[in-house]
Amino acid sequence: SNSLNTLGLIESDLGNYKRARALQEENLMIKRELKQELGISSALNSIGLVVLAEGDLENAEKYFKESFEIAEEIGNDEYIGIGLNNLGQVYAMRGDYEKSKIYFDEGLKTDREAGNKNGMCISLINIGVLALQNADYKTAQGYLEEAFMLSREIGNNIGHLYSLVSLGQLSFKKEEMVMAKKYFVDCLTAQSEFTE
Repeated sequence: SNSLNTLGLIESDLGNYKRARALQEENLMIKRELKQELGISSALNSIGLVVLAEGDLENAEKYFKESFEIAEEIGNDEYIGIGLNNLGQVYAMRGDYEKSKIYFDEGLKTDREAGNKNGMCISLINIGVLALQNADYKTAQGYLEEAFMLSREIGNNIGHLYSLVSLGQLSFKKEEMVMAKKYFVDCLTAQSEFTE
């Protein structure tokens, strides 16, 4: 069933949401039959991501909440952090930045306490981008710089790229064009290095 999950993620990345959802639902069915609680939480999260990509915020929230609740029941900090961040994304997409920030802050707190540095990167970027979208540039800079440093430290290539592009967008918004260019060029250079 892990293959179903991976195939579902690939289909989703390709924009084949109907196929992705079918694969993820089959994965969920198997995890439920095997009574694998962590697998159920993961499968629900994966379905939520597909539904979110389709723009169905209401159902995405339902899947993320159920995934989060299972993660809380079994005490899996990694999936608790993932759930909090995904719920934060739903509220950000609804334009409810206050509620979104509450979820992102709680996700960061959970990841810090658990020592989950990859989760911390995601939370830091989410909070930084949310601040950027609300023109709180000082807050955005602090979180995005921390995400940048942490992603480099742990070798999180995706976090590294996201933090670079977000810092570039921040510099552009602040009309610091030389810095914006530097961040965007660094992002392109890093991306080509990671894909070699």
